[in-house]
Amino acid sequence: MDADRNPQPLPEEEQPLDARGMAELMSAQRTTVQRSQSRGVRIILVGWALAWIVGFLALWSGEDGGNPLFTLSAGLEWWLFGAAIALGIAVSTVTGMRMGRGVQGSSTTAGKLYGLASAAAFVAMWLFLSALRAHVEIDAATAALLYVGAFVLIAGVIYMVGSAMTRSYAQFYFGLAIAVLAIVATLVGAPHHLLLYAIMGGGLMLAFAWMLGRSIASSPRA
Repeated sequence: MDADRNPQPLPEEEQPLDARGMAELMSAQRTTVQRSQSRGVRIILVGWALAWIVGFLALWSGEDGGNPLFTLSAGLEWWLFGAAIALGIAVSTVTGMRMGRGVQGSSTTAGKLYGLASAAAFVAMWLFLSALRAHVEIDAATAALLYVGAFVLIAGVIYMVGSAMTRSYAQFYFGLAIAVLAIVATLVGAPHHLLLYAIMGGGLMLAFAWMLGRSIASSPRA
C-alpha cells in the first residue's frame, strides 16, 4: 500500500516531454531527415554527372571532327553512352528508393508524382520528335542537335520545377543553368555540342553536389 501511495519517480529518459522538449525533438528529427535527403540528392547528382561526362564524351569521340586524339569505332560510342545512362538511372532508382524509406505523408505523394511527371515528360518529348520526323525530313546532324538539346532542356525545366518542392533557389538556378546550356550547345553546333554537355553539364552537376555538401557541413547537427 505504501508503494502505491508513494510511487517511485520515472527515470530521466522516461520522463514525459514538455511542449518545448517535443518541439526540439521534432526539429532534430526533421533536420536528420533533411540531411539524409540531401546526401541522397548528392549521390544522384554525382551519378548523373559521371554518366554525362562518360556518355557525351563517348558520343563526341565517335563523331567525325570530334575528338582529335582518337575516334571510337562505329556503334561503340552508343554502347558506352547507353551504359552510362543506364548507370545513372540505376543510381537514381536505388538512391531514390532508399531516400523514400521512413518518409510518409504528402511529401511522399509529391515525390512520386514528380518522378512520374519527369519520366512522362521525357517519353512525351521522344514521341513528339518521332512524330515530327514522320512529317519533316531532318538530317542526322540536325537530329543530333534537336534530340539531345530537347532532352537536356527538359532536364533543366524538371530541376526548376522541383525547386518549388524543395524551396531551394540553388536548385532553381541550377536547372536554369542546364536549360541555358542546352541553348548554348545547340548554337555551337555538332559535334562539339556533345563536348559542352560532357564538360559543362557534368561540371554543373558536380558543382551543385559540392554546394549541397557544403550546406550539409555548415548546418547544425541533430
